[in-house]
Amino acid sequence: MDATYEQWIKQGYNRVQAKQWIEELTSIFPSVKQGERLTYITDGERGYFEFSPNAKSTQALGTIDDEQLNDAFLAIWLSPKTEYADLRRNLIGQTK
Repeated sequence: MDATYEQWIKQGYNRVQAKQWIEELTSIFPSVKQGERLTYITDGERGYFEFSPNAKSTQALGTIDDEQLNDAFLAIWLSPKTEYADLRRNLIGQTK
């Protein structure tokens, strides 16, 4: 969660708001270990998390109904301000 908070601050999000979002995400996120997967699925306004402890099992975890949090969460990887420019290009279908 520290890395998520740091990314939001680097992208210019308000510290107080970012801390509130971190609290919300912390209540949803499990501890993810190697081989497990946490997936976020969004319709552009809201979204939900799924946790897969293995390839054969998936469970719904929690939802994000706040469009601003939805956008901020996605911005970590999709914003033009992201630190992960190469990953962003791949995610949005651009080549180098």
